[in-house]
Amino acid sequence: MLLFAATAFAQPLAPDDAVAAMQRGDFATAERELRRQVSAHPEDALALSLLGSALDNLKRIPEAGVFHERAIAQAPRSPDVLNNYAAHLWLAGDFAASRKAYERVLAVDSAHAAANLQLARIALQDRDGRAALLHLDRLPPDDPQLLQPRLDALSLAGEYARAEALCETTLRSDPANFALLYNLGVIATYAGHADRAREALEAALRTRPGDVEALVALGRAHAAARQWEPALRTLAQAAKVDPARADVQKLLAVTLTEIGALDDAEAAWRRYVALEPADDAARRELSYLAAQRGDLEPGIRGLEEYVVKHPKDAVGHYQLGQAQRAVDSTKAFRAFDQALKVDPQFLPARAARGSLYYQEGKPGQAVRDLEAVVAARPNDAESLDRLGQSYAALDRHADAVRVLRRAAELAPGESKVLLHLGRALAESGKAEESQAVLERFRRLGPEKKKQVPAGLVDYLGMSDEQRRADLRSRVEKEVRERPDDAAARVARLKLVIEDRGWERLPEALRDLPEAALGDAGRALLGARRRAEAIAVFERLPKAQRPPEYLLLTGDLAAALQSSPARPDFYVTAASVRPDDALAILERGARLFPANREVLLLHACTLELAGRSAAGRLGEIEARWPEWYPVWVVKALVAKDSAEALRDFEMAAALGAPPAVRSLDLRMVLAGELIP
Repeated sequence: MLLFAATAFAQPLAPDDAVAAMQRGDFATAERELRRQVSAHPEDALALSLLGSALDNLKRIPEAGVFHERAIAQAPRSPDVLNNYAAHLWLAGDFAASRKAYERVLAVDSAHAAANLQLARIALQDRDGRAALLHLDRLPPDDPQLLQPRLDALSLAGEYARAEALCETTLRSDPANFALLYNLGVIATYAGHADRAREALEAALRTRPGDVEALVALGRAHAAARQWEPALRTLAQAAKVDPARADVQKLLAVTLTEIGALDDAEAAWRRYVALEPADDAARRELSYLAAQRGDLEPGIRGLEEYVVKHPKDAVGHYQLGQAQRAVDSTKAFRAFDQALKVDPQFLPARAARGSLYYQEGKPGQAVRDLEAVVAARPNDAESLDRLGQSYAALDRHADAVRVLRRAAELAPGESKVLLHLGRALAESGKAEESQAVLERFRRLGPEKKKQVPAGLVDYLGMSDEQRRADLRSRVEKEVRERPDDAAARVARLKLVIEDRGWERLPEALRDLPEAALGDAGRALLGARRRAEAIAVFERLPKAQRPPEYLLLTGDLAAALQSSPARPDFYVTAASVRPDDALAILERGARLFPANREVLLLHACTLELAGRSAAGRLGEIEARWPEWYPVWVVKALVAKDSAEALRDFEMAAALGAPPAVRSLDLRMVLAGELIP
């Protein structure tokens, strides 16, 4: 911690030579001058205090203490003398006494800058954000040296909105500031603002490519938003930059476990344990992974050893219960009970116990646990599904239908949920709706076991060219083996489009399964292959044709009326219907006032229509000053060449490619700029 000892206070009795020497760090000269002053004026409190500070800086702490105490005796209510004494006590290692001395400074002068700053730093060290803010709020609000302490204090206090606003306000005068962008990304992640976090951290990486701290923060932001693939790709890159970063390996392991890539997760945990061998929780995770992969005996043994050593860890008891449920339900119940005894609010254990009660034919007990889980996590589709099944087993059909409807809304692609809902509807006498739901179940087919083969991290760590070649090989193999797989067919079509292999389009589009037609048509529309997109959409039943089809065939009002609540639809609509772009984007800007792509395209259409976009551009710049496209557009509409040059230079500093100087507004509107 830096100490802000008052080493220079220009007072009449303090010799100018001593003050100047301390200001330039020449403490030996300052000591000589101050000793002469003290010898001539032994009651000069400020000279005594400054001499003590000079000796502190010369690391002669005990000797310094004598002069500080003499100064305090002469001027017990002098803020500067008290402040220097507090700094001395800190250097001497008497932190409690130092804090009290700083508080004595504020009792005399509550606005004393050095004391407030030091107490703020002490509060930050104690992770007391609110106490730190109390002191920082007494200091100048525009002091750049106080920016980082303010951000740290606001974050610790949970004042994320204020912290984000402070970053954004400061970025307006320095949009390419890496530290500000990094801070904004981290703070936005804590605040749950995933898009803002990603925007800021990607901008930070454009200004400083390959920075491992920014890569780790971006990986965390993606993982917090459950964006698993970009999280893994970013973390794999961070691991390449710094293979010895233990936190990167741990994040990789946790994220890989989330998506079921258990082999790669085990490898990441082993790399982490090699870097942090004392972390028992990591060894617990390795045991749990063994059980999840089917190696039950070593997995259970490892977890049993762990909970003996760490009996107060609810996670350990829960994982032990999950491992034991396949071999001994009595022991599994005991482990879940113990987890909830340690932490009654630990929902995973309650959900697992409720699920096991249902499997054991005890739906009444299952309902009690699962209702508590759903009350706390109303968007947990899996718990809703199991609660619905438990209600059905108790002949509470109305309750079963209610919660299973919600589960199906949250997980529309989960065939097992549709099957359970269809059965519940039939049992409650809703035969027609049951048939419709079961038809959706039949179209989806039975639930596919999610398996992620080993090597995912290696794949994500490949270069773009290597990854693309690997993807093409896997997609072609999938299409050969399963020609009716909608996802594989769409993936192959997208590869053809990216390659601009138009001669291969007819083959890629031939005999597409119905489930692939919507995505295929949208992919063609994005590539501006409108005729092919229309033909593909028309292979769908009329009632299932998406709003993009209406855009292409002329009914703009109907398209907008039926459009999904997605800003990207309005971006697509503006490019498909350029004559109507202004009206489309004005509507989009009203609906999505926080979407920067829609707002920027609206600005472009205003300029192309002969109307000023200055207000809209100012709004975007104020909110996203680090986003280079807004600076490019500002340059394109600038009234003089000097202003345009400044804006282009700012865009370049923020990572814009050199080719942006060849753009015009129509190219921006056509999607040639916005990443």
